[in-house]
Amino acid sequence: MYSFNRRFHVMHAALSLGFGGLERVILGIVRGINPERFQSSVCCLEQAGELAEEARSTGARVFVMHKRAGFDYGLPVRLASLLRRERVDILHTHDWCANLYGVIAGKLAGIEAIVKTEHGAIRMVRKRQRALDRWASLFTDRIVGVSKNLKDYLAGEGIWEEKLMVIYNGINLELFRNPGDGAATRRSFGLGPDSIVIIHVGVLRPEKMFPLLSLIGPEKMSKRVILPARMSASFGLKRTRHLSYEQQNGFLSMNLR
Repeated sequence: MYSFNRRFHVMHAALSLGFGGLERVILGIVRGINPERFQSSVCCLEQAGELAEEARSTGARVFVMHKRAGFDYGLPVRLASLLRRERVDILHTHDWCANLYGVIAGKLAGIEAIVKTEHGAIRMVRKRQRALDRWASLFTDRIVGVSKNLKDYLAGEGIWEEKLMVIYNGINLELFRNPGDGAATRRSFGLGPDSIVIIHVGVLRPEKMFPLLSLIGPEKMSKRVILPARMSASFGLKRTRHLSYEQQNGFLSMNLR
């Protein structure tokens, strides 16, 4: 039985803290949660990732489990040992793979509260992996979808409705407000004052439905999407009759037709 007068330890579990929206959500929770009531830590199942130091700067400890390729049968045992050693009260997993290992480890360690946030990647995984996710959901106390559409999808997959809830992702725009000269920035990309610009916030993965951006605006109008070149470099973009792109000023500028 919990005493609500004490401080709870919440551990987040994800594959890594690499660049991505899921990882930014974890950082936002760790940074924004009340430190007087909650101690935060992050467990990276595969590797730490580029954002691990940013997580540590908030005071959260970051643990790396070095998951082996394929299904790592020893990982649940190692993770359970970590949960017991760190006296974790609440395990918060992110997406299906972390939740699969998390529920096994959580039950081995006697964790009483397991929460999963589903960020959307479950739509893209194979049938067998979705079946494993449904099995893991039986041992998950609460499952959060980041949109109503995703919640409805999970319910359609057979996840118990009473376990599902929606918490929308939010972005603090003040963190990204640029006091610079917007007109000069447009000119640096060869854009006029009336040009339509689409800013893609997110990595180029299939679940982001990136091609749908070409449907925005009049059908025959050319559109340009701008995102950091570093973010997009590993996604193997191919030039087609619908897509052309170039790098400039450290950004990737893509023209959609």
